[in-house]
Amino acid sequence: MESLTWTGTVSYTLSPNYVDFSTGVPYGADFKMLHFTTGLEWSYHKWLKLGPTYEYASYRDNSLAGAGNYSANIFKLTARFSW
Repeated sequence: MESLTWTGTVSYTLSPNYVDFSTGVPYGADFKMLHFTTGLEWSYHKWLKLGPTYEYASYRDNSLAGAGNYSANIFKLTARFSW
C-alpha cells in the first residue's frame, strides 16, 4: 500500500526584553529566532518508508547582548525499515 504524506512547521520567536535597566543589571534575552521545516514521507510498502526533509533555522541576537547569530540550511533523507 503506497501513500505520500507532506509535513511542515513554522516557528518564529521574538524576545525583546534585554533593555530593562531598572535593576541595574540588564537580565533577560533579546533575540529573533525562525525555524521552518517541510518534508515528504513516502510509504512504499508496509515495511519501508522514504522521505526527504528540508529545514531552515535562523537566530539573530541583539548586538548589545551578544554575537550568537547563525543561519543554517539542513537537508536530510531518511529511510525507515519496520519488521
